[in-house]
Amino acid sequence: MKSLQHNIAIIGGIICFASCISCTTHDRSDDFGSKQINWIPYSHDELLLRNESGEATAVLYFANHMASADPKGGLISQEVTRSLATTKLPIMSADLTSGQSGVWRLVKEDGVDAMPVLVLYSGESGETPVVFRPLDPKSAIVSAIERMARKKQSNGEI
Repeated sequence: MKSLQHNIAIIGGIICFASCISCTTHDRSDDFGSKQINWIPYSHDELLLRNESGEATAVLYFANHMASADPKGGLISQEVTRSLATTKLPIMSADLTSGQSGVWRLVKEDGVDAMPVLVLYSGESGETPVVFRPLDPKSAIVSAIERMARKKQSNGEI
């Protein structure tokens, strides 16, 4: 019995170590993203103003207490970062670690049922925000960002 407990403890240690290595790797890609994107601090009022004025905006909602080595769920990959930087789509970073219940309630109204998520708000009245989760293909995220940017460019807004 002691041998089994010992083996479980060793496996747990290996898993923790692997998580730390993964966390370090994700931090590097975050540095890449931080340098390429002009992050806007999240404010629900600011987001509403942007939507009311017709400005497309992306918001990354995340929380550091999520059971993941990367609280942003890998949503800000280099592909996604390049797309956001190239299209100059404004992006807000919403760290909801502190459990801002009022904001969480408002975010749920936009179709967000878990974090982390990347949400694309078109800025067009009545249009449903597009919600991406960590397992969604990065190519689908990039495609949606570029489609939104093209639409706004044709309207002379970006």
